[in-house]
Amino acid sequence: IHAMLSFYGGLLDRLLGWATPSIAMLAASVARLLHVTLHLPEGWKHVFVLMWLYLGNDARASLQQHRPITATATLIVGVPVALAAAAVSGGSGANAPADLALALSVPLIGFLLHAMIEGLLTVAFYRQPERSVRQSLVYYFMTEVLSALLAAPIAIGIAIATFRFGASNASLAGLGAFIFVRATYWLLRGVDIGVTDRAEGETWFRRFVRSGSGQFGILIFSVSLGALLFVAFNAGLS
Repeated sequence: IHAMLSFYGGLLDRLLGWATPSIAMLAASVARLLHVTLHLPEGWKHVFVLMWLYLGNDARASLQQHRPITATATLIVGVPVALAAAAVSGGSGANAPADLALALSVPLIGFLLHAMIEGLLTVAFYRQPERSVRQSLVYYFMTEVLSALLAAPIAIGIAIATFRFGASNASLAGLGAFIFVRATYWLLRGVDIGVTDRAEGETWFRRFVRSGSGQFGILIFSVSLGALLFVAFNAGLS
């Protein structure tokens, strides 16, 4: 395990180490703008990895569903959102609740913004003919936006609990909890689609794998949650 963690840490340094000065400057700019205290810990790379894996896998799932417009939008939104979340992640190690709130609110707002954009683009370009525009907007609000809003309190609760117990990287713990909850939601939603909305003669598992929710849930659990374990061990959530 130690060798695997060392490899992971070294890989992050090689892939993202060059960006440290730029991220530090961005963090300093945000701190001056908002009049808060931020520092740039080693954990910023973990935040970036988690954000990018989630959004990158979402874009991959969109491509699997033949939705290149939403995939492109996810990537365009994902880069600045992941960088912004990484830049303010230093607040998670400070002793001020306001810094923790900033460190956690940026990625959560980014996820919410992404959900809204993806829902609107899906309605605009990939709306199912049997649904009206209004029905489609309500559907994607319920599945994309509302589900993200409901996952946020869990992430905030985990972050606050981690913060009060004196552990480091409280916002990182909250972000990990948010991704876990969202991954579970998409997986369960894929199962529900497989059971209730399959073609005649089609097995529920085949419909589950064919659904966008199922594909995204599988991608998150197979890739992002594996990385989450590495992040947890490397970031020292103790």
